[in-house]
Amino acid sequence: MRSLKLLTYVACSTLLSCALGACSDDEKGITPRETETFQLSQAPDFTVYSGSNLIGTTFGTRAANVNGNLWYQNWKRPTNITEEERQAVIEAFSQKREGAKNTLQVTWKNYWVQQVYKGESTYEDGYGQNIGVASDKMNHLQAFNNLKTEVISWWPYEESISVYDGQYEHVNNFNAGNNTTVYTDDETHEQFIGTTLMVNMGTDGRDEQFAYHNSIDSKYHYEYIILEVNGGYYVGFDFFANGTEEYPANKNMDVERDWIFNDWIVKISPAQLKDDDSTPEPLNVEPTGPVDPVDPGQLKGEVEVNLSMNAVRDVDDYITTKLSIHVRDTADVEVFIPVTPEYYCEADDMDIVLSHRLEVELHSPQAQYVTYDIDGHTVTATVAFETGGIRVTTQGITAEVLKYLRDTYADGLTIEVWNYYNANAVAQGRDVLKQMLDQSTVTFTRDPDRYVNAFAKLGEGQRNELDCTVTPPAAWSGTANDGTQNYNVIYTK
Repeated sequence: MRSLKLLTYVACSTLLSCALGACSDDEKGITPRETETFQLSQAPDFTVYSGSNLIGTTFGTRAANVNGNLWYQNWKRPTNITEEERQAVIEAFSQKREGAKNTLQVTWKNYWVQQVYKGESTYEDGYGQNIGVASDKMNHLQAFNNLKTEVISWWPYEESISVYDGQYEHVNNFNAGNNTTVYTDDETHEQFIGTTLMVNMGTDGRDEQFAYHNSIDSKYHYEYIILEVNGGYYVGFDFFANGTEEYPANKNMDVERDWIFNDWIVKISPAQLKDDDSTPEPLNVEPTGPVDPVDPGQLKGEVEVNLSMNAVRDVDDYITTKLSIHVRDTADVEVFIPVTPEYYCEADDMDIVLSHRLEVELHSPQAQYVTYDIDGHTVTATVAFETGGIRVTTQGITAEVLKYLRDTYADGLTIEVWNYYNANAVAQGRDVLKQMLDQSTVTFTRDPDRYVNAFAKLGEGQRNELDCTVTPPAAWSGTANDGTQNYNVIYTK
């Protein structure tokens, strides 16, 4: 029982790890800074996004499974790419396809991604200078995923999978147009070459499902097609850079397309569990049309906040809140959550198997924070556990930061913070805690054009009762929007 409770709180530790951490030069622009550790109150967890792109998180990504030596325990083993297969695929992708655009969607929930070919073509930039081998500039292979996997029980281990807006996730070990990783099967000692397993993947029907980061113009690119070759499916990218859209004088950031999709080729194939004898479905060949990125101009001047509690668990219940702050204006934000200290999760709550060695207070004015360097500008998210409540603040969201994020991701900045509450909160019940959460407030260093208190929508005009009210200053007036997409309270000055 002690070990079970310890595992429940181990997920609360704050060790910031950038989701781009395994990359080469594709990390240019956004890098994590040192994170202060603070154990007097239970550490919160953070995730930071721009649009659907994950910038950093204290949670590890769950989509990429790179435990290649243990795949055999749950999965039917993949098959390595043969040289005959490789040559046939290279030949198919080496034809010029002027104006081609992908129209296939990968609809498998679990699939293998395997390295096939690192392109050898060289290109010239806008000044006529040779940039070298293009595939050397192609990093951080990504796949879109709109399935969220959360652990709901550590013992027995159980996961919950839900659909959400989604994000692009790194297909681990694919960088510089290649994947040279070799895994050795613990049972057969067979070697799997250049292979990553993607699990619990979902798509919303977009054509731009895969991407890579181009170090020439520091953008993510989606110029690829999927071809079926001899019964297998392959993704081929056409190298392209267009940095002069933002920097007209920097022609060294421009590379014209040749419309030959062989600069980086990977294979995708369905991954099946050991006891699954079904025949995988072929890919959907009917295009549904691309999903265009949101026009940043439509988002200008907006701050959106959602504060929500987790649902009740029948066994080993615990309470956590998730605060999402979406900033699409040059304003820093402060959210105050008036939960009293007797409900704070102490550091001692993690120390059950260590004989309660730590003597700690219930609260402290000290803070837990994470900082990111975004294109040379420091952005900080801080969580302070005070005697009157929990104060979450942002600092450093400037016009320069927003311009970089809009140019790169077509959105502003999203910061998510998870706070955890002790057994006393569970004993009192969520209704008691929610009365305090519904008194939460938000203030701004500079008033945006509008503020949105967002609630999940369960039905027409019905919001999720676990979502909480976060109100702005009295000078703001609000109206409800219970349309078909969401349930919001939109405030304006």
